[in-house]
Amino acid sequence: KQWYQRRVAITAGISETAVPSSPREGKRKRLQEETNSPKLISTSKQRKQSHGSKSNRHSIVIESPQVPVSCDRTSLTSDYTRSDTSSLHSSSSLECLSTVEPDEASLNRIRHIVNELITTEKTYMKDLMDILMGYKEPMEQYTDVFDPDMVESIFLNLRPIGNFHLDFLEKLDEQQNNLDKLANCFLTKDSEEGFKLYDEYCRKVPESLELVNELLLDQTRKQFIVNCQMHLQHFFPLTEFLHRPIQRVLKYPLLLRDLQRHTNGTKYSSVVDNALDTITEVAVRINKVKRVQELYSKELVGWQGDHLLEYGILKLEDHFKVNGSKDNRYVFLFDSLLMITKPLKEGKYQYKSHLLSNEIAMTENVKGEMDSKFELINFNNKKKKVPTATLR
Repeated sequence: KQWYQRRVAITAGISETAVPSSPREGKRKRLQEETNSPKLISTSKQRKQSHGSKSNRHSIVIESPQVPVSCDRTSLTSDYTRSDTSSLHSSSSLECLSTVEPDEASLNRIRHIVNELITTEKTYMKDLMDILMGYKEPMEQYTDVFDPDMVESIFLNLRPIGNFHLDFLEKLDEQQNNLDKLANCFLTKDSEEGFKLYDEYCRKVPESLELVNELLLDQTRKQFIVNCQMHLQHFFPLTEFLHRPIQRVLKYPLLLRDLQRHTNGTKYSSVVDNALDTITEVAVRINKVKRVQELYSKELVGWQGDHLLEYGILKLEDHFKVNGSKDNRYVFLFDSLLMITKPLKEGKYQYKSHLLSNEIAMTENVKGEMDSKFELINFNNKKKKVPTATLR
């Protein structure tokens, strides 16, 4: 019921404040009354107020509070340092930072970026709800057509991802007129745990997409999935929507980087920088997983072992000169695997040999050689040596 109510609110373009009140909502209203902070204006009210003015129709409306003369203005935008104890980054120093406000041009751009962040977050939330309510739930009801394990393998952990983003969207919407607190939404412990969910999703989504394509080969299942798509009035198929979570998480750094450019040197720069650093780390992890998936499925030739993701994160890839070989070798270093390959045409790599990380012994200085050479040895079989290699 809660999912449905929020979906209706998001689909209609109504602020989350229109959803039946929650404990956080009551607390937010009390804080507004006590601090005389800016009140959020719902989208529907904005439309009425901005009717006939295209330039303001999609802008963020900010009502400036009346600040007492004796009150430190920065305290109104930095009070989260006293109340939000779940922040991953220390925020106590923010009160001592520059109190420089962005200029008018930067403020207009900041409003536009924040508006885009929240608007696209609502669109993403609607997409997640459509996937779960429009595809997953109907498929779960027809167990004679779709095996329950099959359904779970398709939609993976989208339910906890959706639950995280419901709360995340609510927090963003609450703080849309307070840039400090809005950026701090990316720094909480809940956000850290929520964005970690994408690691698992990104690792498993190729298998999910492959399974959907297999289902579409069966006429009965294909018709069922097409009917779900028609009911949702989606132009794009289910497989396209299963890409949306990865696309969304890689969009955050772009938005925050744009925000950083317009807050540099102002009192908001520190918290925006921290938010950008945090979400960039998430994006880097996702991109590394995508890189390994691409290497395993499209580029690597002759490898007969487990999926490369089983060996951890790709730490390094580079050209090496290997003794006994005229051509350079290309080395991939994972958490628990070192793989030596031969570069081929069209961006492919021929597998040559590998060592598990827990079996590698290294001689840093090879006798009679330059300092740039080092020797790798399988200490479980000292007779079997990986040739001395020189980093190019």
